[in-house]
Order: sequence, then structure tokens, then C-alpha cells
Amino acid sequence: MKKVITILCTFLMLFTFRTITYAEENTIQIATDSKEYQKGDTVKVIVKTSNAEDLYSVDLSMNYSIEYLQLISAKFDVFNEMGSNVGNGTDRYLLSILGKDKGVNGEVKIGEFEFKALKTGTTEVTLPSTIFVNSKEEKVEGIKANSLSLNITEKPQVVNVESITLNTNKYRLKVGEEYKLIQTILPKNASNKNVSWTSSNDSIVEVKDGYIKGIKEGKALITVTAEDGNKTAVCSVEVYKENTNNNGNGGNNNGGNGSNDQPGEQEPSKNTDIGKLPQTGKYNYFPIIGLGMIVLGVIIKKHN
Repeated sequence: MKKVITILCTFLMLFTFRTITYAEENTIQIATDSKEYQKGDTVKVIVKTSNAEDLYSVDLSMNYSIEYLQLISAKFDVFNEMGSNVGNGTDRYLLSILGKDKGVNGEVKIGEFEFKALKTGTTEVTLPSTIFVNSKEEKVEGIKANSLSLNITEKPQVVNVESITLNTNKYRLKVGEEYKLIQTILPKNASNKNVSWTSSNDSIVEVKDGYIKGIKEGKALITVTAEDGNKTAVCSVEVYKENTNNNGNGGNNNGGNGSNDQPGEQEPSKNTDIGKLPQTGKYNYFPIIGLGMIVLGVIIKKHN
């Protein structure tokens, strides 16, 4: 216990009784992988310096709103955490590479902090005060840092898939022919509409993204599966070979009965009534007509 107290006292003295210089430019940055988060997300914040010179110890202060962000963890790869006061939104970390002969230089990750997004809205993470101490016990303070603005939105409601169907559950296609099966997912506003396709026999029917292709004669089942909930739909596919036998009788395509007639001379007519006067019905009226003409001729002769 006495050893720990001694180390802390020594560390605090580094920040109290040393030569002080002031930074003239931004030498510390605060960043995250995104500025847009949803409620409940993990927010990872990185604090680093790009131009460290013999950096030995750091007094880091970080401000954030505990209404919007909850500190989950703080990790330090280069420095040892000598003391801290955290979790209240005005956190402070005393960091050092105490025990090493010289400080670190160049770009150095000071710490990595993880928060949980608690509330929707816009909030900021800032570094109001940071002090650097080098191995020569010179203190640099007044270090400027950028502020980090975060926008937290409500996580969209997840709508699960209830069913999946295909535009047909049975289909016939020729060898080499392709056809597109179309899936319908309900409800229409399902959050995850991703699907996968499988064939019960790829040597008969291949399938890719709903497109099926006949490979050889036979039958196979094509199954589409929803990624959400493993809902499935199945189409039975039969592959057949097209009949190419065209023998003049219409083949298998019902093209009608073919004719073997050849052009040439026509056979003489077998009608034996050629040259005869036409008759109407059962009776022949020509004798009556002839008698009438004779009577008419007699009448005309008398008048003359």
C-alpha cells in the first residue's frame, strides 16, 4: 500500500513542480469511426497525439454527457494508468510510462474509450485539459484538441419475415432452357429480405439468384429460404428433351396432318350427266313449258 501511495505522489509531482511550456498548435486529436449511431450502439473513441516528443506522462481530462453516453471501458496500450476519476462525465486519467528510460515520440495512441449510446439526440465529447510531461520533467500544457460531435438516432424496429412464396410451385422446361423464379416475402416491410437458393440435384437443374436452367432430363426441387426465420418455399421442376422428329405428320407440336399429294393432270370427271338440261326437284317442267309455247303460237296465227 505504501508503495502505491509513493508512486502516485511521485506522479503528481511531475505535474506540479516542473518547467511549463505552452502548445502553439493542436497536438492531440479525438476521433471515432463514425459520427452517426443508433441508441444502444457501442461508440468507440480514440485519443491520440501525432507529434509527441519524448512523451513520458499524460494528464488527460475528458468531458461528455452522462445523459447520452455511458462509459464502458478505457484501454491504454502505451501508458500505464496511475490514477483516474471516471464515470461522472468529467473524467480524468493520470497516465505514465513510469519505469522506462525514455519517452515515446511521433504518433502515439494515448487511449481507447468505449461508450454506450443511451439517448437520441446530438452530444459532444471534448478534451478540455491535457498536460504532457517529457522524460526531462518538462511540462507542456494548454494543449488544444478538437471536439467530437455525435448524432444518436432511434434504432429502427425489426420486422420479421412471416412467409415466403414463389410465383409457381411446378414448372417444366427443356434441356438448356432458363426461367426466373420470383419470390414474394411477407410482410412487405420485413427488415431482412435476403434469401438463398438451392437445388436438390444440380446435375438436373441449376439455380442462381432464382434463375433455373435445365441441364438434363429428370426432376429436381428448387428451394428458396429466407435468411430471417428460415421460412421456405419449393418449386418442383421437370426437365425434358424437345422432340426433333419431323415426319410430315405434324410431330409432337400438333402441327396438323401433312399431305403427300403431288401436282399433275386431273382425273377426268365421272359425272355422266354432262350435257343434260338441269332439273329441279322431283319433276321435269320442260314438257309443260313446251306445250305452252305451242298454244301461244296457235293463238298468234289465228289473229294474223
